[in-house]
Amino acid sequence: MWEEHGDRGWIQPGTQEHVDHQPVRTDLEPPAETLAPELPVPVQHIFYSSVTPDASPVHGELDSDGDPILPRRKKRRAERTLTLTQRYESTLPDCGLQLWAGAMVLCDFIMAHRELFSGAQILELGAGVGLVSALVAPYCARVVSTDLGTEVLEVLEKNLTQNQATNATVRRLDLLEPGWPPNPNDKTRWRWRPSEHSVLGELDVVLCSDIVYDRRVTAGLVAWMTGLSVYPRPPVVFLAMERRINFSVESLRVESREYDFLQRCLGHLPSDHRTDSYELGLMHEFGLLAPGESKVSSRVRACLSAKRLSTDFAQSNPSYEKTAQLELWRVEIMPDAGVESKPDLAKGHQILTTQFDLYTEPVAENK
Repeated sequence: MWEEHGDRGWIQPGTQEHVDHQPVRTDLEPPAETLAPELPVPVQHIFYSSVTPDASPVHGELDSDGDPILPRRKKRRAERTLTLTQRYESTLPDCGLQLWAGAMVLCDFIMAHRELFSGAQILELGAGVGLVSALVAPYCARVVSTDLGTEVLEVLEKNLTQNQATNATVRRLDLLEPGWPPNPNDKTRWRWRPSEHSVLGELDVVLCSDIVYDRRVTAGLVAWMTGLSVYPRPPVVFLAMERRINFSVESLRVESREYDFLQRCLGHLPSDHRTDSYELGLMHEFGLLAPGESKVSSRVRACLSAKRLSTDFAQSNPSYEKTAQLELWRVEIMPDAGVESKPDLAKGHQILTTQFDLYTEPVAENK
């Protein structure tokens, strides 16, 4: 018996050609015995190193056999290992449980410039799973790791504990919550103690990465940094972010809305540059616009000086791609002599274990 298969003509059943052209059933589940077993929890290794790569041989240089001499990478041994509990996938409400590329490029910067953090008092905003805090802890005097959600704070605390960051403290901090100290009604173990209410005036460095993803949070961040200007010696802020570029249905153009909004809040772009009423409302709400005007207030311009830093430092962590969209900014906060009172700082899937190996010294090649 032969069967007709359209333009394939007549095909005899039972032949391989007949099998290859049977319709594919997409409404059937595979038999239970064919399902892949649950995979073990993966372990990811991220290598940090201060070793400079070997000098490349002269172009065209040959060995004794006449073969080209190729550069070879030195073997390295771990200085220490960071073990982090995190998610490899997340939704927006629990994105703090996932490790993002901005934190990795900030860690590379820290490894390349450890002297900037030696003996420093540091606060990390939006610490998430705590990679940055755990990495910088051995180089600084103290680090206060902050975030918001209960689950994120639990994971953050666990990661800092299991990585022996004994000089790290976990505290809850919401950039959108008015008043300082934050939430005096907080009864959790992450509440701010009365003895810590002066910590903002003692800071040397503020670290933050991957928190420019929501415009309300971005406005709160700029207002929070501006509020630090009331202290006689404000900290310097290092901000790492990924410039996410998407197609906007509203404007029918490719743009990076969250990134552009940050630039408007800092006064780098006109506040009316592709700004909708929602963004203008946020800037008014957080006091970033001059009263009755649509330009950034003179206080923000006078107190914040933001500059994009080069990211051409060594990428000692090969597990992420350092794209042009990964940026690092340094924000200098100038003291505001005209303000005497303390600021309203805030107005203005499966858990996986990840290991991060830090490499510094080369190991001799085995002969």
